[in-house]
Amino acid sequence: MTTLTFNSTNVLAPVCVVSWLLERGPAALACEVDMNADASFDVRILPATPFIAPIVEHFDTAVPAMERHAEIAGLLRDEGWYVTGRARYPSAS
Repeated sequence: MTTLTFNSTNVLAPVCVVSWLLERGPAALACEVDMNADASFDVRILPATPFIAPIVEHFDTAVPAMERHAEIAGLLRDEGWYVTGRARYPSAS
């Protein structure tokens, strides 16, 4: 069971389920899946530069979100990106 956390405005904040850090040359980005307060999921591609906007895709359930994350990560690796770090945030017990 994943535990949602409260932010400073007492609104449930998204919980990061998985995050991969990828690099290609000097470029870097994160590809992650977040669970929202309504139990929907967002797949986010977050460039490491403030000059490029993040890309967000919304999913109603976890399985398609995780499948999309895997698809994006595979496409990036095929284009020469490599995974430099992975983070999985386990649920609280």
